[in-house]
Amino acid sequence: MCSSTTPSSQGMPQANPHDARTSSQADVRTDGIVARMKTGVQVKDRKNNLREYKRCFIASEAVDWLITNTRHKTRELAVEFCSMLRNQRVFRHVVNPDQGFLDSYLFFRWAEHDRPVGGEDYSYDIVSEQ
Repeated sequence: MCSSTTPSSQGMPQANPHDARTSSQADVRTDGIVARMKTGVQVKDRKNNLREYKRCFIASEAVDWLITNTRHKTRELAVEFCSMLRNQRVFRHVVNPDQGFLDSYLFFRWAEHDRPVGGEDYSYDIVSEQ
């Protein structure tokens, strides 16, 4: 049986030193997946509902990429992983920062592509010329 605590001399559980290493290893794996996602998931300017959104990716395409390129072999596992990344602010929805990650045609933007406070707005109204 594997436990995250070990008994101390006074009967109180103590942290297992392997937990920190396992957590650190998981962080390294996550960072590696994120780095690969940033080059593997297509980021580009996209249009939707007469607006253009700069430098974003489609949520369902990120899920597809994870299934094909990582150990997240089901849509549910891939969505869970992306939800964790969104909660860690690795990326966010292009309009609503509170939007959760869903396996659908939603636009998300990596944190480093997100506009700085007071910076350029990365969504534009599309005006058709007549």
